[in-house]
Amino acid sequence: MRARALGVFVAILGLLACVQGPLALEACPNSGNAGNLVADQTLICHCGAAPNWHVYGTDRYTGDSGLCDAAVHAGVIPPSGGDVTAYGGTGCASYMASTRNGVASLANGRYASSFGFTDPLAPCPEAAQDDVMTAQLARDCQARGRDATYCACESKALAAKIGGSGVALLQALNAELHKEQKVPLLAAAIAKLLSDNGVNLASLPSLKDSVGEVRAAVVEACGS
Repeated sequence: MRARALGVFVAILGLLACVQGPLALEACPNSGNAGNLVADQTLICHCGAAPNWHVYGTDRYTGDSGLCDAAVHAGVIPPSGGDVTAYGGTGCASYMASTRNGVASLANGRYASSFGFTDPLAPCPEAAQDDVMTAQLARDCQARGRDATYCACESKALAAKIGGSGVALLQALNAELHKEQKVPLLAAAIAKLLSDNGVNLASLPSLKDSVGEVRAAVVEACGS
């Protein structure tokens, strides 16, 4: 009887231990890379006060970014720290800078791994930019009097053919062409845009052929 009572007592102690809550989480690694955080992997850990590591990106961060600093930047914990759930992701071609919650993140180019604090992760900046540019192309198409169905097809075909940077270049050129300025200034502005986007001015004669290829791709996908 006494043994049975002792067993019940031990069981009650076990239940009380469970009610006290989960065990303390391990301290977060300095960065996503340090925690071996890769795509489709989740890391749950605890941040103390942010250690003031570099942070690259906004909402989606490079794998070598300070994990706790990024969590403060993203607004998921205060500067004093807290529990964090981080999600690993594939790399992005670029990462955007911003200042949030007292943390200034830096811009970065292509990096092979990323992480964030939402599931699914925020889109890569270039994907978000492509969406904006594709929508703008569709609006420009409809302004030419084409119907919405054709314009949706055309904008997607253009974006797929020339890529996000090409769409951005077209929009920048379009903006320059609508400015009221003298021809020499306009030519200089367009030359700078082309140069900034990696277009060698010596290759300009071949651009006519490139335009023809793009036009043919659109016609093939959407009709004339």
